Amino acid sequence: MTDTGSGLPVRVLRAYRIADGALVRSIATAATRDITSVDISPDATLVAAADPRNYSTGGNVHVHRIADGTNVALLTVPATTAAVRFSADGRQLAVNDRFTVAGRFVGGVRVFRTSDWTSVLTLADNSQVLRWSGLGAGLWVTTVAYASPTLLRLVSVPTGAITRSVTLQEYDSVSDVSNDDTLILSGRWAAPRRSLKLSTAATGTAIATFDFAADVFAGDIRADGSLFSYALNTTPSAYDVYVGRIPS
Repeated sequence: MTDTGSGLPVRVLRAYRIADGALVRSIATAATRDITSVDISPDATLVAAADPRNYSTGGNVHVHRIADGTNVALLTVPATTAAVRFSADGRQLAVNDRFTVAGRFVGGVRVFRTSDWTSVLTLADNSQVLRWSGLGAGLWVTTVAYASPTLLRLVSVPTGAITRSVTLQEYDSVSDVSNDDTLILSGRWAAPRRSLKLSTAATGTAIATFDFAADVFAGDIRADGSLFSYALNTTPSAYDVYVGRIPS
């Protein structure tokens, strides 16, 4: 929407009730770039939204209270790829960030404590936030580099200790890990993007591969581990969303 006073675009978050689709709250943010990652706290009291850094604008996480739309935190994290994820207990918020290491920009991860929004963990190693472990074992992060194997790691918070490291194939793009930390769903981040893969989170070994005639992008694994979602390209600018069954 556009601010009638300034004429500038306003990025708005809208919360809907799942039961009937009714609009619960419309929240205007201070985001200066398009919001590309949103997450709601487990108790449904807060919503976090990130606009990635692009040139000289963006690079913030906007945290609002859903009940009245009040902004409770503005976190500066100049990541060029945005991601926000609340922990299962709502006490921590993991976000993509960007750091300066030896005079150059390096992507990474930062974890904030939601009680006072202080930083409790930073990873300045080209990691990107994926999701919190469904078993409470820590935070899953991925590292993707050109012409290198994709690395998936489970990191303990706040110590930063790596409790599991899984090496996948070059160009694998991990989209989700199952709630029980046993399965990995991935696609490809480089062309041809026409396959999906399920791998074991213990060793990274592929247990099922699905090939398609058009570009496909992996989605999420269902909470009980029985189904997964994906988006299949139908025209140059349109996708259909499908749900597949995970082999037993």
